[in-house]
Amino acid sequence: MRNGSSQAWSIKIVLVATIGVICWALVSTSAATTEDDGTDGTCDNPDNVTYPRQVGSLLLYHFLSVSSTQDEAKRLIETNDIPEGVSTVVVTATEQTNGRGTSGRQWMGARGNTFVTICIRQSDWMSTSLSMTLLPVRIGIIMAERIDELLQSCKSTTKATTSSSLPAMTTIKWPNDVLVDENKISGVLIEMSSNSWFLIGIGVNIKHAPMVPLSGPNHGRKATSIANYCPQIVDDEAKSVQIARQLGEDMAHDLSRWLVEHRKSKPPKTDAETKRILQSWKEWVDWDVQLVLRDAVERETVTPVDIEPDGRLRVKGSNGTERLIVTDYFL
Repeated sequence: MRNGSSQAWSIKIVLVATIGVICWALVSTSAATTEDDGTDGTCDNPDNVTYPRQVGSLLLYHFLSVSSTQDEAKRLIETNDIPEGVSTVVVTATEQTNGRGTSGRQWMGARGNTFVTICIRQSDWMSTSLSMTLLPVRIGIIMAERIDELLQSCKSTTKATTSSSLPAMTTIKWPNDVLVDENKISGVLIEMSSNSWFLIGIGVNIKHAPMVPLSGPNHGRKATSIANYCPQIVDDEAKSVQIARQLGEDMAHDLSRWLVEHRKSKPPKTDAETKRILQSWKEWVDWDVQLVLRDAVERETVTPVDIEPDGRLRVKGSNGTERLIVTDYFL
């Protein structure tokens, strides 16, 4: 497991705090009148940038409110001609009203959390010569790194007392759920569009930790949020909205940059990169944690043992027998 610091995040936090008071009074009225057309003129856009906008090989969209960033991203890439120079399309939203998780479950979240879908061309991933099953693993690493950076940087810039005097422990639960102190802070949904794009939907609890039911179709692990550890960065809505969107765009930049760098290797260093991804992923795992198979009738408990070169997880059951997990999900 890793814990680090980030001067860049500290600078962003100070900037957002400075504009927070000015923006607070304007957000509620602007949000009600701004059209949901990809252009955001409210104070959750302090740099007054226009969307959509292209930054290098990224095409960025932002909406005040969508039903689902996943559905909005799918509509955009299937109904628009994406320029050849664009390898990544990014859709963020201030609010998401009908998000979904794996297996059709509801993704619960409120304004002030991160809602982002990162779209990459399937051909771009295939050109890396890496197994397609490593994509979720790579996404998990990017998420863990960014979430941990935010947690550690904001903890280092405050004297506020939180629920724990110990550093927050950021870990990954296979393949890419990020946990903080064993509570879920983010999740991922990866889908494919009809025109061969991967749609990587990510939700991160910044301001709000939803009350996750312990039974029923949406039952799951207890949730946490950045606010539980860093109340000073989410003490008003304008700040949390800005941080939430920036986190989504930063994760998209990380994935896009990594894809470009790896594709430049001629020939691709597939074996070396596979080992590097797996080793990095292992460093974020709590190997002592017991995992509960979410959809098993008996709620079977297993312990992670290792990850295979293709991204499958090897686990040990209570009877000591090892097996590979392919499509199962854990609480």
